Amino acid sequence: MVEQQTYNALPEGFEGKQKRRTEFDSAEEKLAYDADGLIALAKKTYSKKIVTVNEAFDLRSRQDDNPENLRLAIAIKLKNPEQVEIDERLIALVVEPINALPEDQRIVNGEVRSGEEVARAIPDVEAFLAEVNLQQKDGVLLDFFELNESGQLVMKDDCKEAYGLGENALQARIRQTRIVYKEGDQTKVMTGEECFNVTRKDKEGRPLEMELSQAAKTIDPQSILMARGLPTLKRDGNKHTEEYARMNTGQLERSKITWTEDDSLVNDDGSPDFSRARYAYWDAYREYVRVRVCVRSDVRDAGLGSRGVLRVNLNFES
Repeated sequence: MVEQQTYNALPEGFEGKQKRRTEFDSAEEKLAYDADGLIALAKKTYSKKIVTVNEAFDLRSRQDDNPENLRLAIAIKLKNPEQVEIDERLIALVVEPINALPEDQRIVNGEVRSGEEVARAIPDVEAFLAEVNLQQKDGVLLDFFELNESGQLVMKDDCKEAYGLGENALQARIRQTRIVYKEGDQTKVMTGEECFNVTRKDKEGRPLEMELSQAAKTIDPQSILMARGLPTLKRDGNKHTEEYARMNTGQLERSKITWTEDDSLVNDDGSPDFSRARYAYWDAYREYVRVRVCVRSDVRDAGLGSRGVLRVNLNFES
């Protein structure tokens, strides 16, 4: 009886006409009812057919509700396939890995996000899945890596060692670059071969110098849905930072070396300096990522290759 009074009672100090149902057989039934009401209110407030957990939760007004239980009830309701349109192919690939993370690793644009919210925010699911499966024939798939501070879902190659061995820095960049963007109502892809103009080659036809193509320069950054490239890596004081530093904590490049991306390597005019590039590997003896800046674009080695990451620009507004 005490428990029933707790979840059926009006808020302390409440005055006025009660517009919400107050008779329930269990606390769970009451939470489900409240969750349905907040979801319906959020859909009306934001004029959306599909809303997020945060959008519904933020509209609560009763101070007697247990916030954590109410948020969970809303999340459970929004996992219902009849209310949330999530492609089932994204469940194992995106939803489950993200929901398994602690809250501090699920923050995007200042808000804690669920796997369901992130899956719904992927701007073009078919294009995303096509990129994930692009290298399947070579045995290199993409798996979830992180949600980053720029509001992106990041997928990484699932391989333990770099591939494309023997390629120089320019070849590696060309191999790993792909831009998926919107042009009008069409989704288009620009490959690395289209993104760069090779201005000098060696006698075997390998690129030695290159620049961004005019076509790449004309792509509106706001139209980019997702882009693939080398994992980022920078030196910050006495430590290495960015994607590759977070990615490799001892499990990658133990016998091979990989090219990485460092956008601080630029020319005097601010354009990318393709004559320089960082390569990295795991130093098992010292147990840290060892990095070198290469100043010759033609450097090649049988054990030096690359890996890629796919960065998806999430859209939580649609």
